[in-house]
Amino acid sequence: LTTCDVLDEAASAVKYFSTGRVLRIARFIFKEAPSDSTLFRIPQLQTVIFCTARFRAAVLDAGLQGLRLENVGES
Repeated sequence: LTTCDVLDEAASAVKYFSTGRVLRIARFIFKEAPSDSTLFRIPQLQTVIFCTARFRAAVLDAGLQGLRLENVGES
């Protein structure tokens, strides 16, 4: 899975540990959607998989089940 540095940390609502690592992100603002990946991770939060609007639309159009899709950001 590709890691894409697309999170706008200054515009997002990011909480940090005292060490500088990300504790959580309450609001995601993306610089842009990755041009070459429909599924991706961001370096600030490696445990979460993100998808593009195009991927989400394809999943919903196909009636696929078993995925939890949440709208978390804007670009």
